[in-house]
Amino acid sequence: QRPVEPPDALRDDGFDPPALTVPVGATVEWSNTGLLTHSSVTPPVTLQAADANNVTWDSGELAPGDSYRLRFDHCRREGASCKMFR
Repeated sequence: QRPVEPPDALRDDGFDPPALTVPVGATVEWSNTGLLTHSSVTPPVTLQAADANNVTWDSGELAPGDSYRLRFDHCRREGASCKMFR
């Protein structure tokens, strides 16, 4: 499965673009284009509203130049956050 184009960049000042519309079954790739270590994780508010279609993830620490892919198999509104800046 090809990632959604363009990939979501993890910059030192936030995600770029700040929002993506992802079709069911698509894969999102987060790429760290910043100079600092970042991550892509399930936002805390999503974790509190868990249900059968809940998607949770944690990319782990992504050094500059690293990337992480995640396939979204369910239709739902999600967000992402960087645990380095929570």
